[in-house]
Amino acid sequence: MSDEQRKELYAAIDFDEKKAITESVDVPKESIKMQIESSLRTGSFTLKKDPHGKAVEILSMMFDNFQAKALQRPGSFLADLSLGGLRINDGTTEGSLFPQIVNVEDMTSDTANKSIENISESAQDREAKEKATKDSLFHLVFEQNPLDGSADSALTMKLKSIEVIYNPRFIVQVAKFFQPPERHMESIGALLETAGATVEGLRQQTRAGLEFALEEHKTINANLDIQAPLIIIPESITSESTLCLVVDAGHVSLNSELVDKDTMKDIQSKQKKKYTDEDFKQLEGLMYDKFLLKLDSTQLLIGPGIKETKKQLTSKDESKNYHIIDRINMDFTLETSIIPKAADLTKTRVSGHLPVLHASISDK
Repeated sequence: MSDEQRKELYAAIDFDEKKAITESVDVPKESIKMQIESSLRTGSFTLKKDPHGKAVEILSMMFDNFQAKALQRPGSFLADLSLGGLRINDGTTEGSLFPQIVNVEDMTSDTANKSIENISESAQDREAKEKATKDSLFHLVFEQNPLDGSADSALTMKLKSIEVIYNPRFIVQVAKFFQPPERHMESIGALLETAGATVEGLRQQTRAGLEFALEEHKTINANLDIQAPLIIIPESITSESTLCLVVDAGHVSLNSELVDKDTMKDIQSKQKKKYTDEDFKQLEGLMYDKFLLKLDSTQLLIGPGIKETKKQLTSKDESKNYHIIDRINMDFTLETSIIPKAADLTKTRVSGHLPVLHASISDK
């Protein structure tokens, strides 16, 4: 066969010889086909009202040490994002005692600026970058088809504690900034309705349909480790001695409860057998993605001022007890149906356990 005849044959059967040779090579799954890394030492984002007039800053956000990395492997993809620090300033309320409404706890402006300088000096050092990522405020890793094969996707997130001052005026002004004109609302609504429309693939939820849904369902292995934000709700942000409510959710963790491989094999082994009532219950129980949510050291306080009330978060002085709800631990199991439109399956199930609740209520 001549070269011209071979080319004509390959073209007729849509065969790429070079591609076939490349695919025939057994490449290790850990090998990296492509890697992209980027970093931003510091950045800012500002919303301005009337920029050509008074130019009032509604919101100004500053962040530092942003790092991003993407890896493409033969059968998987990984994205890694981290953020060193974050500060958000509120410009909507004149005379506010708390212009910085979002900041990292126990980090002043001086220490934040110092950390930025250190990052700049060691930006070329890989070890310094890894340490900065480990000590970052926010760290997110997403992997599609993870190497350990535990699930179809894996999500890991860590967040350190931040302090948030609640100001309803700020929220309203930011919402107004992004609100489109009335003449565009109808078209936007139509787009949202179109985007929200889905096609249900399983019309009849028979045994075969449930088994198929379980086998085809894409699972996610989520591991979230969050130092929950400290939310402060003052009666007024322009008066120092004002009542305020402090919500400290403590530590929050969310972990997936994946269906183990032995259970999947057991279901597959029964495909040609007659199901008992227990088998049907087991199959229906597997129609949910399950997540374990834990809240540790959650507390709720109300006091005569922000500084005074915050002191009571760690103080053991019983003469000044501002706690409405003392430190409690709660465990929840969240279950979401993998077939949301199945009429005979509950869409969302939540169950929880609260060992002890210590609450203080007074009319004074």
